[in-house]
Formats: sequence, structure tokens, C-alpha cells
Amino acid sequence: MKAHHSGKIRDKSTMVAASVAFLISTGCVVVWLYYFHSTEISRDPNAWGVFATYFSGILTPILTFGSVLWAVKSLKAQIQSSQQDREIAEDEVRFRHAVECLERGFNSIKTVVGPDQNHFVRLEWLTSARWLEAGAATAELLVTDVYKELYESHKELWKNSFRELINPSANPVLNQPSIYGQVGLGRHSILGLEPHSVYVVFAFMTWNRDDEIDEVEINIDDISPAYIGPRLYLQGFSRD
Repeated sequence: MKAHHSGKIRDKSTMVAASVAFLISTGCVVVWLYYFHSTEISRDPNAWGVFATYFSGILTPILTFGSVLWAVKSLKAQIQSSQQDREIAEDEVRFRHAVECLERGFNSIKTVVGPDQNHFVRLEWLTSARWLEAGAATAELLVTDVYKELYESHKELWKNSFRELINPSANPVLNQPSIYGQVGLGRHSILGLEPHSVYVVFAFMTWNRDDEIDEVEINIDDISPAYIGPRLYLQGFSRD
């Protein structure tokens, strides 16, 4: 896509340069005819040499300048395309690493959280939190919109995986503060889970306050009449 765009720029520059050259050439002929229209066409080669010198003296510097401008524009387009290609290539590496960090964060804590697992192994929670932070730091370096959006979509998928794994509703013991460590010992206590790791994991799992789904307008006309129940339920929420 980028190469096609730069090609269109070069084609446009070429057309502009050709149009300018044509107009200048036509202008030279018009000026010559204006001053020498009453002069008969000469059969003297020397006269035609003077005529050619006239055209050459006017057109050569202008066309040379135009060629330089075209070359500069073409070079700028190539440099810009090269920079964009490099940004995309670098973002692809960053994106893959950021998503891999989220996956590793999940896999780290998955080994200790589960029905038959010891939920609170300090090292595994620390490792998980560090991977999540590494992923977030790498995502901050993304510069292209497409990879930013891709990362956010993958991030939401991994958030759901964390929520399904660490689910206080399914496992009420997760709502007891004492199981994370003795309350009131301070942030530097070596007993229980490291508090920063607990914060990072649960903050990652938390729903964003600004949820895009809140911006969706409900219109029951978009739902098939075959779905009677949902249509009746949504009537009170549908826009007028």
C-alpha cells in the first residue's frame, strides 16, 4: 500500500513537470510569433540555429530546475515510504513481544491459581506481574494505529482469560484479604504476596471505566423479529 502511494506521488509529479514544460514551450512559441509573426519563414540554416538557441536558452535552465525539483520530491517520497515501512516492521516486532508478554504473564499465574492449586505462590505472582508490566511498556512504544488497535484487542482477550482464571465469584476465598498475606505488615513484608504484584494483576483484570460498548446505540430494528425475547427486553433501552 505504501509503495502504491509513493508511486502515485511520483506519477503526479511527473505529470506536473510535463505540463509545466509544455506550457513553457508553448509560451516561447507564442512570444516568438507575437514579435516575428510578420517575418517570412527563413530558408537560412543560420536563422534556424538562432531560433534553436532561443528555445534552448530559455527551456534548458527551466527544465533542469524542474528536473531537480522532481528528483527531490521523488527522493522525499521514497524516504517517507521507507520510514513508514521501517515503522511497520518495528511495530510488528514490538506487537508480537507485547502480546507474548501477556501470554507469559497468564501462564505464570495459571500454574498456581486453580481448583487444585495453591493460589498464593509469591514468585509466580511476581513473575506474572512483571510480564504484564513488560507488555504494557512495549505497547507504549507502538507508533502505528493498526498495531495499537491489534494490541488492545489481544489485551482484552487476555484480560478475559485472567478473569476466568481468577474469579472471586466462582472461588469466594479470593475475596478474603488475609489469604494474600497478613494485613498491616507494610509493603516491604516478605510474608504473603508482594503487594505490587497483586495490584498489577487485579488492575489488569479490571474493566475499563470508559468501555466502548457503552457508546453503542441500541436499536431493536437491527434485531430480527425472530428473537422476540431480546427485542421485548431491549425496547426500554432502544433509542427513539
